[in-house]
Amino acid sequence: MSAKLNRFFQIYHSERSLFLKAGFIGTYFSVIISLLPFKWYSRWLGVKGAVATTKTNTELILMVKKIEKAMLRVKRYFPWRIKCLARALTAKYLLKKRNIPSTIYLGVAKENPDKIIAHAWLQCMDITVTGKEEKSKFAPLVFFT
Repeated sequence: MSAKLNRFFQIYHSERSLFLKAGFIGTYFSVIISLLPFKWYSRWLGVKGAVATTKTNTELILMVKKIEKAMLRVKRYFPWRIKCLARALTAKYLLKKRNIPSTIYLGVAKENPDKIIAHAWLQCMDITVTGKEEKSKFAPLVFFT
């Protein structure tokens, strides 16, 4: 435990702050998703069927990479589990605060003949911000910008 805590305090203050912000915003979205029906929070996903486009530059790519890293840290090290849709909404929120457009994808896959599973991931420019490891297993069903 102390090794993890030491590592936490060794990262830059801005990265530590972004990690904590992402974790608590992700927790907020997790609670909303678990308590409310989809139609109540679906407006946060954005415009259905539109893909975000933006001119890329080094500064934008660096910011997106910072948010991607923070979301990976949340997935790995946050004390409780934040599911993929809440992580995608969190990253979208963090990007939107910086005026960077992004696209949330919702996909499905067959786990076995009787079970269909779902996954959400966030794409910004050519960078998969959340859900990168699992997205290849899922067929995109709908996307929002």
